Amino acid sequence: MRSTITSAVFAEIKTIDPDSITDEIKTKIENATNGLTCSYSRGLGKLPPKHITIIYDYISALRSEIKLSDKYRQSILTTLTTLSRINNKDFTRADVITYLNHFSKDESIGPLHKWIGTCNTNLVNVAKFFKWLYHHDIESAKRSKPKVIQNLPKLKRGEISGYKPSDMWDAKDTLLD
Repeated sequence: MRSTITSAVFAEIKTIDPDSITDEIKTKIENATNGLTCSYSRGLGKLPPKHITIIYDYISALRSEIKLSDKYRQSILTTLTTLSRINNKDFTRADVITYLNHFSKDESIGPLHKWIGTCNTNLVNVAKFFKWLYHHDIESAKRSKPKVIQNLPKLKRGEISGYKPSDMWDAKDTLLD
C-alpha cells in the first residue's frame, strides 16, 4: 500500500539545530509568518536555512504579485514546510509525487473522496511554487511548468456532489412552524 511507504518517509523527518539559525533567518521566519499562530514559525524554523530563505523569498514575491491573505499564506506554508521536510536537499519529482501520494486514502477510509480536494489544493500550491522557483524572473502568468511538476494532473472525484441525499432538505424541512 502506497500510504504505508509514504508514512514511513514522513516519520523520518529531522529537525534543524536551533543554534544554527542566524538572526537573519529568524527575521525571515518572523516576516513570513507575521500575524499567524506560532506553530507556523516553529514549523518553518525546523527547516534548513536554505529552505527557509527560499520559502521567505517566495512569500515576499507573492506579496508583491497578489493580495496574499493569511489563509492562503497558511496553506502555502503548510504545503512547503511539509514538502521541505521530505528532503533537506534539492527537490526531485519523486519527492513531489511522494508528498502528493501521502494524501491518498483507501476507499474504505475515504469513500467520499474528500482527500482529493486536499491533494488538489496542495498540487496547486506546489505547482505555483515550482513555477516561481524555476522562473522567478518571468511574469507569473507566463511562467511555464518545470519538469519536476509536468504531467501531474488534478484528480477528479468520482461523485457528482459531496452531498448525500439525507443532507438535502425536503418539503417538510422547509415548512415554518
